[in-house]
Amino acid sequence: MQALRDETNETIHLGVPDGLSWVVLVERMDSTQAVRTFNELGTRTPMHATSTGLCMLAHFSESRVAAVIAGGLTSYSPTTISDPDELRNELRRIRKRGYAVNLRHYRPQVAAIGAAILDRNGDPVAGMCISMPDSRYQRRLTPHWGELVSKAAADISGRL
Repeated sequence: MQALRDETNETIHLGVPDGLSWVVLVERMDSTQAVRTFNELGTRTPMHATSTGLCMLAHFSESRVAAVIAGGLTSYSPTTISDPDELRNELRRIRKRGYAVNLRHYRPQVAAIGAAILDRNGDPVAGMCISMPDSRYQRRLTPHWGELVSKAAADISGRL
């Protein structure tokens, strides 16, 4: 996490599943920039509206995804994915590219790119993301950031 933070100079979050459809923040490496994102350790966020949650959700079973959808997809901002079909399509895209992108889905001024940390069976045990103020998000850098966070998550997965 520290290496990823040092390379991007953005805040890095590590979250784990909490119940059926929540993520709890268990570790954070803060950016050194004056303007940065901040969440307290222990903060719970909705799985379907954050990059740490979406990247894990993309690797959960279809029955787990269906249960999350059945529980309701609350909209937190104009860009929150709250339509079940749209969510399923986004999960397919995440599996294909290897990372999730959150552009103001939960907090209106926050962008994040996340990847799942998988156990030996390929099941998600955590999600890690590069979190930044929306003002610093650059669409053209998304593939680069996605590659960085995916590599970091794969490195951690390999150590489990």
